[in-house]
Amino acid sequence: MAYRPGTANPLLIYHLRNSPIVGAIVSHLSLDGEILWVGTGNGICAVGWQRIEYANAWECWRVALQAELPVEGITLYKSLLSGETGASLTPDYETETVEVLWESPLDYDFSATRYEVRYASGFAVELPETGASTWSELYGDRGRVDSNRLPPVNWDGLAWRWNGERFVRGFDAIALNYVGLGPAGIANFQDFDPERPVDVYALRGDLQLDRLTNDSTSLTYFSGWVDADELVPRASLVPVQFPKSPQPNPLIAVAKELRR
Repeated sequence: MAYRPGTANPLLIYHLRNSPIVGAIVSHLSLDGEILWVGTGNGICAVGWQRIEYANAWECWRVALQAELPVEGITLYKSLLSGETGASLTPDYETETVEVLWESPLDYDFSATRYEVRYASGFAVELPETGASTWSELYGDRGRVDSNRLPPVNWDGLAWRWNGERFVRGFDAIALNYVGLGPAGIANFQDFDPERPVDVYALRGDLQLDRLTNDSTSLTYFSGWVDADELVPRASLVPVQFPKSPQPNPLIAVAKELRR
């Protein structure tokens, strides 16, 4: 939040969708001269507070869990519960580690779990009978339509934010749910089995929107799932690389189409 008395907009609020902040929930603030340190549940940012409205005033680091790839490699599955091999990752001269994004149980007694890990090649998925809707369709004129805290439309990737290149999601942008269907992500709920967790495709993997209409969603998610006993993740802090040529949020064009 920035307070500048005497200006046209004296109170400006910076959050997940209108700033480069790394993380959804601010937990710590510390002022050191011209630098404002902002700690979140996903990392930390050093911000030149007098230029806070400019992207180049932000320097951020995010928490990342890295795990060494075993020599024999690991088997990737396209979804949490899938038994079919989707791809494999093996160490090479360029990559010896993989980033672990999340851990989810395969059953309700937590007898086995899988890690979601980054996968540069990604997997394509089409979600049948699910698409986008405008906020006015959901809430009418009750004041949420023009909120800059919301994306241009409501869709399955609502919890991801556009960073100028892809849709991304941090640790603290996932709401834990221990009594319902578990954390919400990209999934096909038509195949839901109440005896098992939701067979989710992605919870934190980056998203690329391929096609979105009012009744269908096609996207690529850049992650896969691996049996948790194959990796030993360790926490590190890595610098955030902001897109050099940020592109417009593709949801803006979708919103225009839906309003026609």
